[in-house]
Amino acid sequence: MFNEYLDVGYRSVIVSKSRYSEKEIEEVLKGFVSVCKWNKPQFLWR
Repeated sequence: MFNEYLDVGYRSVIVSKSRYSEKEIEEVLKGFVSVCKWNKPQFLWR
């Protein structure tokens, strides 16, 4: 799932349709992935 977000081709599509710069999107995705990693133990308990 996360590979889709990190895939270069997919990211370029997001950038071209977005008003944010590629750098900003990269930071947001990194934050999103780190939050999901942080929540992983909670998912394992369910």
